[in-house]
Amino acid sequence: MSQKVRSPILHLDSNCVILKGDTSSAIMQISVGYNIVDFDSKNLSTIDSIVRSILTERTNPSTPFECGVDLRDIEYNYQLVSLRKEDHIHVVYVNVFAASILGIIDIKDEDLTRWEKKQIKKTGNPDLFKYDWHKNLIRGKDGCGTFWGFKIDLTTNNLYDLYISGI
Repeated sequence: MSQKVRSPILHLDSNCVILKGDTSSAIMQISVGYNIVDFDSKNLSTIDSIVRSILTERTNPSTPFECGVDLRDIEYNYQLVSLRKEDHIHVVYVNVFAASILGIIDIKDEDLTRWEKKQIKKTGNPDLFKYDWHKNLIRGKDGCGTFWGFKIDLTTNNLYDLYISGI
């Protein structure tokens, strides 16, 4: 009996990007204690496998989301941030958000931090912190599966800090 080969969920430059130069407060929050380093694309299949298992686990009828959303019904975009601690522990933060929100993301002045407002004033560029998901970490606080993320230690393949909005 032949084993069915699964196609990957993550596709670089299509629904998946590697973030390196984002200096927003959101990326600074997830990278505390780490240095942002280059991503090795050989790790993509490991991450893809973990994303697949989360989608499967979180859609099990015996443990549904409170709002009943089936994550497999949502088309997602993925942002990867490669992190390394001084003790050489290599971690990748995987940020996931529903592709459908891209048309409605628009940063408002009240959402900017004081530091970001100073940078806009300093540079004279009012679009400095407009979100481009290819360059800026997209974060959300609600949506029941619209936003989620996790960290994976690539040394041990341990998953931790799983966050799912609205849960």
